[in-house]
Amino acid sequence: MEQGHASCILLYNKNNQAFAPISDRCGMLKKHQHTIAAHLKNRQLESEEAFQIMIDDSRFNVTVAPFRSGEILCVIFPALIEQLDRIEVEEKIRQLAYVDTLTGLSNQHSFLEQVNKKMTEMKSGEKSLMVYLKLDQFNSIQDVLGYSSGDEVIAITAKRLNKLFLDSGIVARIGFDHFAFFLPANSDGKPSFVNMEEISRSLHSPMIIQDQDVYITCSYGVSVYPDHAHDAKKCIQMAQIALNAGRKHNARNVKAYFTKDMFHVMEDDLLGEMNLRKGLDLKEFELYYQPKVDCSSGRIIGFEALIRWNHPERGIIPPIEFINLAESTGLILPIGEWVIQQAFILLEKWRRIEESDLTLSINISPRHFLHPKLIKYLKECLAKYEINPNQLVIEITENVAMEDFDSVKKRIFELKELGFSVSIDDFGTGFSAFLYLQHFPIQEIKIDRRFIRDITNNDKSFGIAKTIIDLAKMLKLNVVSEGVETAEQWEVLKKLGCPQLQGFYFSKPMPRGNIQGWLSKYQEEIES
Repeated sequence: MEQGHASCILLYNKNNQAFAPISDRCGMLKKHQHTIAAHLKNRQLESEEAFQIMIDDSRFNVTVAPFRSGEILCVIFPALIEQLDRIEVEEKIRQLAYVDTLTGLSNQHSFLEQVNKKMTEMKSGEKSLMVYLKLDQFNSIQDVLGYSSGDEVIAITAKRLNKLFLDSGIVARIGFDHFAFFLPANSDGKPSFVNMEEISRSLHSPMIIQDQDVYITCSYGVSVYPDHAHDAKKCIQMAQIALNAGRKHNARNVKAYFTKDMFHVMEDDLLGEMNLRKGLDLKEFELYYQPKVDCSSGRIIGFEALIRWNHPERGIIPPIEFINLAESTGLILPIGEWVIQQAFILLEKWRRIEESDLTLSINISPRHFLHPKLIKYLKECLAKYEINPNQLVIEITENVAMEDFDSVKKRIFELKELGFSVSIDDFGTGFSAFLYLQHFPIQEIKIDRRFIRDITNNDKSFGIAKTIIDLAKMLKLNVVSEGVETAEQWEVLKKLGCPQLQGFYFSKPMPRGNIQGWLSKYQEEIES
């Protein structure tokens, strides 16, 4: 009997079924000795014989020679090392292809295969749930406690999910801190064996990470098979759409179930974002200007710049239709910087044509107002353009204060130091109105048009407007009443002592090219 250098030789006693390896190389067969014994136990060998043994679905060539009348067998596995190495490599490749290495759960590739197979086995009328789940605070935990602690959180989450769905569902880690599971459901599309609240409670239980309790919440989206999709990949997509739709309203603890309108909204948002980017690149945005009037004399004292989107197919689009989308996509920053630049250009032009006493107000979104680049960009513009910063009024809405009180206060002080004025738009409509008056160094408030609209025939509107105007006088703040549309409203506000007005009664917002002609015509009417 000849053996290659990679063969494995061992002795087998048929009486007591004991193995005795001849070399250390045979140690790797220890875990398979019962399988080998089963193949050898009933063989009556009188001479050397070669055959195959099945171990873990793989065939191994073996040569067996009897000693002591067949009591002792010499078992030889030719080329065993190479064969086991190949099997081990194949197993590692399979693990990489189908198993998430951190958690031991199925990965996305394996999950899709398992779910699609399960779908083909389901009977007509049966339903299942696809759940797409994301850990809410994972990034923060990883940033504070480190990447290894982040791995612990993922591993513990995987164990909890695996325990919940061991007998009733298919679970996988399909991304960074993203998991998916496919669960049996009843006819109403509700889980049959475990409810979603139980899943949330299990994941919310504290985890001991670096000797401290770590609490984590999760958000998930749910789709129903076959109601919403007919294959695993599409079901995951619909569940993710549900989660993304829910996260527009809440950052944590989102529980969203897919509805068909979510897909259409997402589709509209995507098309809107693409169009918005294209509009920015093609310079389709422009500013329209509405005059601000001195209440007592009617003299023009400034303008407010209002952005419009001059869409090639839809025409002029007002900001209410695209600002929220710009905020959510981050495009509000380049749009806001463009508005600032246009304001500086116009103020510099007014300075050159001796219209240097006019003010110009611009609107800054909450996200842009608190962005670190805002002050830097304003300083760059001050260095580039010759303007008086006192002429530029930066308008923000009341809800900015709800973002971060201390950061808002600091930002207003920074703007004041640069010489800019800060105005609170739509004053009186939110919960934080008087926080501004008490804590922030603002220079102006604008009374919301809803209080002006009924000021001539509604005592409450009249009383609110009067109170705001009187309070502003005590605090030495400028007041602008928005939405003035009639001479009667102007007259009432004049009697209340409101310093400035703005509204359609004087003019609708106009393109920049119309300002000079309108100013000349308006001045003639005032003087006549």
